[in-house]
Amino acid sequence: MEWVCSLSDGIDRLKRLKVVTVILDLSLPDSHGIETVDRVSMSAPGVPILILSGSEEEETAKRAMQRGAQDYLPKSHLDSYSLPRAVQTVIALKIAAEALLGDRERAEVTLNSIGDAVLSADR
Repeated sequence: MEWVCSLSDGIDRLKRLKVVTVILDLSLPDSHGIETVDRVSMSAPGVPILILSGSEEEETAKRAMQRGAQDYLPKSHLDSYSLPRAVQTVIALKIAAEALLGDRERAEVTLNSIGDAVLSADR
């Protein structure tokens, strides 16, 4: 686990290291709110993001999920039980989304090639 205190340090680490999950606070010294999520998503495409939000940031956390974060955890619920479970959940959601995308792509290829395998004959 790596811990940084600013978005710029976090983005630097994302560029240098293979990261499994990002746990992202929406209130950092050098970034705040939805912009923070956007910058992390651009720096680490495909990496699941768990948002940590204060009670006043819950709506922003919900918007962050619409912009690519997998889940959010209110800081008031942050403990040694909830955090590991939330991390496991965001990783599982990302794996499931990737599997679903793969299934969809295979289905599209199959449907697009059905015409190649259908034969018709007249009397």
